[in-house]
Amino acid sequence: MRIVISPGTISADDADNLTTLEVTLRDVTSEQASEVLQGAGRLEGGYAWLTVETLRKLAPHPRGADWDTRFENMIAYARSKGWMNENCDTVRAHVL
Repeated sequence: MRIVISPGTISADDADNLTTLEVTLRDVTSEQASEVLQGAGRLEGGYAWLTVETLRKLAPHPRGADWDTRFENMIAYARSKGWMNENCDTVRAHVL
């Protein structure tokens, strides 16, 4: 799943690919991206911390029948690797 942050918007590209999670900044600085992310996550170093709720909302509809299961598997994998916050409601993604 690729999250794209561009001026004033957050969107998901390749939302059906749940074997990776990455963030791309498109035509925005880190400071501008941080403003766009307010309420959805934050930038910290070379990472974006995104709420699980935001990731679900960004995935387009309709989705495949197994999307929710694969999404939960992605989140469980991130949790097992320590890529989530203490409350397990925010997941870390590389900013490319």
